[in-house]
Amino acid sequence: TLSPKSGISFENGAQQIPYRYAGNTLTIPYQDIYIDEQTTSVATKTALGALDINGSFVGGAYTNFNDGGFTHTIAGDFGLKRDQTANLTGTFRFDGVNQNIAANVFRNVIFAGSGTKTNTTVSILAPGDGSYVTETVNNGLWKIMADLTINSGVSVDAANNAITASGNWFNTGVFSHTNTVTFNNSSLKQISGQFNNLILGPSGNSTLQLAGKLVLAGNLSLTANATMDFQNDTLEVKGNFTLTGFTLTYSNMGTLVFSGAGDQTINLDGTTERVLNNIVMKNGGTKTFSDYTSFTVNGNINIGSGTTFYAGGDVTATTWTVFGNWINNGGALIHNGTLNFNGIKKTIGPYFTSFSTLSLDGNSKTTLTSSIEVRSDLTITSSDTLDAGTGNTIEVKRHWTNSGWFETNNNNTVKFSGPSSQTLNSGGTGAGKQFYNVIVDKTVGRTATLSADMIILNDLTVLNGTFALATRKLTIGGNFSNSSTMTQSTTSTITFAAGSGTHSIAPGAFTFPGDVVFNQGATATYNMNENASFSRRVRLQSGLFSLNKQQVTFSDSLIIYNGAKALVNQSAVLKLNNSLTVENGGEIAIVGVSDTVATVTQAASTAYSFKVKSGGKIQARYYQFSFMNINGITLDLGSQVDAVNDFSDGIFSNGTSSGTYLTYLGTPGAAGVVNHIDTISNVTFNLISFGTNVSRTDASLTDTLLFYNYGGASGGENNDNDVNNLVRWATDAKIWLTSGTQDWHTDANWNPPGVPGPTENVIIPGTGNQPLISSSVAVKKLTIQAYGTVAFLANANLTINDDLLIEASGVLNATSTSDTIKIGGNMIVNGAYTSGSSSKLYFFGTGSVKIVDFNSYTPNDLIFDGVSRTWVLQQLLTVQRDFKILNGAVDVNNYQLSVVGNWQNNGQLIYRTGIVRFTGTNQSISGTNNEFYDLYLQGTGTKTLSSNLNVHRDVYFSSVTTILNAQT
Repeated sequence: TLSPKSGISFENGAQQIPYRYAGNTLTIPYQDIYIDEQTTSVATKTALGALDINGSFVGGAYTNFNDGGFTHTIAGDFGLKRDQTANLTGTFRFDGVNQNIAANVFRNVIFAGSGTKTNTTVSILAPGDGSYVTETVNNGLWKIMADLTINSGVSVDAANNAITASGNWFNTGVFSHTNTVTFNNSSLKQISGQFNNLILGPSGNSTLQLAGKLVLAGNLSLTANATMDFQNDTLEVKGNFTLTGFTLTYSNMGTLVFSGAGDQTINLDGTTERVLNNIVMKNGGTKTFSDYTSFTVNGNINIGSGTTFYAGGDVTATTWTVFGNWINNGGALIHNGTLNFNGIKKTIGPYFTSFSTLSLDGNSKTTLTSSIEVRSDLTITSSDTLDAGTGNTIEVKRHWTNSGWFETNNNNTVKFSGPSSQTLNSGGTGAGKQFYNVIVDKTVGRTATLSADMIILNDLTVLNGTFALATRKLTIGGNFSNSSTMTQSTTSTITFAAGSGTHSIAPGAFTFPGDVVFNQGATATYNMNENASFSRRVRLQSGLFSLNKQQVTFSDSLIIYNGAKALVNQSAVLKLNNSLTVENGGEIAIVGVSDTVATVTQAASTAYSFKVKSGGKIQARYYQFSFMNINGITLDLGSQVDAVNDFSDGIFSNGTSSGTYLTYLGTPGAAGVVNHIDTISNVTFNLISFGTNVSRTDASLTDTLLFYNYGGASGGENNDNDVNNLVRWATDAKIWLTSGTQDWHTDANWNPPGVPGPTENVIIPGTGNQPLISSSVAVKKLTIQAYGTVAFLANANLTINDDLLIEASGVLNATSTSDTIKIGGNMIVNGAYTSGSSSKLYFFGTGSVKIVDFNSYTPNDLIFDGVSRTWVLQQLLTVQRDFKILNGAVDVNNYQLSVVGNWQNNGQLIYRTGIVRFTGTNQSISGTNNEFYDLYLQGTGTKTLSSNLNVHRDVYFSSVTTILNAQT
């Protein structure tokens, strides 16, 4: 037996080291073994079997150890000074606790036992020639000629020492290293565990196969003719990744992870396509792929939060082809080339990604789970589908081409932007070609142009740049807003086609050069949200189209078909240049409110036609029709007039000479009811030279039209065309008798007799003696017909509680020094208004909107004083003396307002894009709410500010001195 604490020193040349006792099978329990020749002659010690060394194993500089191909177990420290490359065919198994292992060569090595196996200097007091000497074996390179295994529960600390390996590397424990492991054998090797730096293939056709997860804390280098086979495992690299002339192979689930806390460089050194499977980039920093022309990823690309994927390097023509999912968890992509998605079914998300060029071309479907940006082209090929997902935005800065299928039905948006001109090819208008929301937000001066028809299921918004329809058709299913530039060929058509709900149209400067069709659902409404012009034919085919208090011009025909309705409401102005036709089943409503009319007039200088065909319907109340053609409004036989909105409370004006305002070709009310009477109240027919107010030429008609409280120079029996005398006229207004004196205040000068009071309407005809007002009077509504005149003597005041209407060639002459006229309604001057040097015009009332139209005449003092009331100017205005807004608002309606006297604004000026000019001498500007668009300070003298001013655009000074007077 051998004492378990015994050490054996083999020192006599070539020797054999037994592994068991002679004559039996018991293994010798060595404590320490020393193989240390004390001479310079080289000798070899040969193991006869598997040695079990419970202590250390140390060899000198002139001693070889032939392991005999056996597995030797060592529990202590290990240090052989001499390179043993040629002598090792077996295995060293280190199964002790906390062992030190010096630099050496191994065939196979197993780290077992427990604790830490450390690559470090080994110093052992070894016997020699009758005395003990200290043998020191330095740390350094571990050269492993075959396999290395690190068992579970074991830590290996290689420190900063290099390692070369030629076999498999199996690690289920912990491997610590700050230097490099190099694999350089041409045979197939398996590897797993943690490394610092790793080099594969510097000296041959090396092949490395993952046998589990491989983690590199440092760099990975694969050199010429090297092959790495990922199988289904993961390679994690925390440093740089350099590949030269390499091959990477995968099974379906192999994954490459770049997880360094800082920047990492991945150099594939290739001029041909490189193929990977799954790629994960995480833990921040920039992961830079450089020096390649194309890359195929058969699996997923995963970008972690705060991590940048630099996919382009310095090569702008780089192409990436991805067959799996694009998973961005909050990182960023830098790429200047093309990214192709080719997988069968894949997703992009869940965080925003900005791509350069994006192409879907793999007989596949790609679904967005986040918004994306494409800085160049987006292409969907013929066999592919792009599903925009729910609520996502796709921003494209160059061309859009859809030859495949685009799914958009979940409130998502496609935004066309960027500094390049764009071509937008939807691929058609059927399923898979449509958009939900579209935004055009180009760089100013750049254009997005349709090369195919486009259907937008919801909203179109044009913010900047130009959106060019060319000759293509555009369908909009929701709102339309344009605050920049749109162009359209005259052969192009825009269709508004909302299925239901209320939608808005705000076209800005776009004038619809092509045809427009409204073909929405029966319950859908389109509201004009700002003034607009339609240059060509407009067809209303279904649903409701509302002017919504805006001014809308139709330069060509407006046709209202079965199931469609047009609404011209209060404050709205419908301008026609050609014709308006209401077909069978269609309807138009020109309906204002009692204090704000709806207006229909000409668009330019051409009178228009207005026809309601059989089966069509019209509503009209609180309206004004003007500048119609010779036929006026024609109601065909079988057309319908609404029972409530039956043309009552309206104004006809500026008719065509020898023409007709209103032609009834049928029964307006209850068709077929004999002797039925339709009462139409408060209609004013202003002068139409040699013309007709109402025409009924069908002798078979039996019902009566009664115009009650009519007005205007062309109102009354003498101006109708009625073959059956069934158009009747009656009024309760006080009518001036031109055969009497000129005294307004004489009862006998009125019919019926009696001076009118504040609740009575007044009509001044245009022949004979004209009235003079010598003291203050009040009436309800005052109409001065053609060639009629109302004049004032000194110090006379006139209060009109409702409207003042001065027909063409009518005159209101307030030329006395201190006359005051108060008006509670609209003021419409188609004739003349003259005022004295100190006369005042005072507007009052509560709520609603009123029209102020001076017909180029210039008042002196002008005062507005009404709670919650707005007065809207109808043309440019010059005020010869003071201008005051004491309460309420004045809307300049984009017209110029000039003031010669002082300015006081304690209400509101709705300035829009109008110009306000101060053109007098020594004027003051005061008030609490002075805002202007353009402000011109002209004339002479001094302009004194008594309040702060806010000017939204330009201030112009001309030959004046301005005193700010401590204001801002």
